[in-house]
Amino acid sequence: TQSTWAHDTKCFTQGLFIQNGTLYESCGWYGRSSVRIVDLESGHILNERKFPKNIFNEGITIHNNKIYLLTYRERIVYRIDSSTLEIEQEFRLPKEIKEGWGIASDGKYLLITDGTNKLIFVDENLTFIKSIVIFDPLQNKIVPYVNELEYINGKVYGNVFGYDHVIVFNPETGHVVQWIDFSGLWIYGKRDGNHVFNGIAYDFDQKKFYVTGKDWPTLYE
Repeated sequence: TQSTWAHDTKCFTQGLFIQNGTLYESCGWYGRSSVRIVDLESGHILNERKFPKNIFNEGITIHNNKIYLLTYRERIVYRIDSSTLEIEQEFRLPKEIKEGWGIASDGKYLLITDGTNKLIFVDENLTFIKSIVIFDPLQNKIVPYVNELEYINGKVYGNVFGYDHVIVFNPETGHVVQWIDFSGLWIYGKRDGNHVFNGIAYDFDQKKFYVTGKDWPTLYE
């Protein structure tokens, strides 16, 4: 790690991205779900939209200058103004997607994971385009439970639920090309099952990579 920054231990991190040097974060769990704009250096919340108690926020991304936010089992996808955090439109997940997990944008399509071994492509109106299987050819096995996503220079980076690892895979073939081990980051002793490593953000201007976890006290650069 190059630097560490404060992270809210009451944010059950489900999605993370950086736009124009500012951190956007989706916090999950029923009764705790919100979307935030956060000052990266101080960790202070600059703007926040809280969600009803029956909504469990999941992954978040920026696409055509709009925020797209998944929900876990509610099958709702929100399109949100990236400045005001006002909800502009609600969509339903297409039937091909089981649940809302991770989401990223390749500039043309939204890329979604749903807890299975698939990466699903949809357009900006959540119309299903296609899906591919995420597969590790070296280990000769499919890779399910890919969670938070980030699209970086033609590759998809994804947390794998239950592991302190990020996989890197080709979104055209689904083939995994790298596993990155982050198991040394947690230095706070015993952690319960909810303190899952989750959250990837890439600052394209500064070429910096950030990771954190659910209710973790630290954001790592």
